[in-house]
Amino acid sequence: MKHESSAMTPAEGTRQTAAAVAAAAAPFPPTAPSVARRRGLDPRQERHLVYEIVSYRFLDTRPVTEQQQRIEAMGRWVKTQPGFVGRSAFYDAQADRWVDLVTWTDLASAHAAMERSQTEPSLATIMGALDTGSIAIGHYEQRLVETP
Repeated sequence: MKHESSAMTPAEGTRQTAAAVAAAAAPFPPTAPSVARRRGLDPRQERHLVYEIVSYRFLDTRPVTEQQQRIEAMGRWVKTQPGFVGRSAFYDAQADRWVDLVTWTDLASAHAAMERSQTEPSLATIMGALDTGSIAIGHYEQRLVETP
């Protein structure tokens, strides 16, 4: 491999050094593709996103397709909430259990949306269909990303 030297001004050298130091100090590499970039956020904000994980069941034994329609209706409301970044829903057929992964810009936004959801008229039917004893909610900050 051939190495070519180039003259650099002190300012250019400082910028390159600062960038190298910042990259080395990063606690983890950004995910690919970056949630922050996909949502138009400052990529540095990605390290501070909050991941809300909600696990639940429905009270009734309606087909999964009907349960999914209810979940999609809730998603339409969630997308309108301040601080919303993204959402994915997962279904475990064996346990008849759903898990939502909702990404927020900050914990305060996640908590505020959760509080508003309890009194939102458009969600009353959906909330009434959930087995409240099965609901488990947690809020997490990303600390590690492993990539191949």
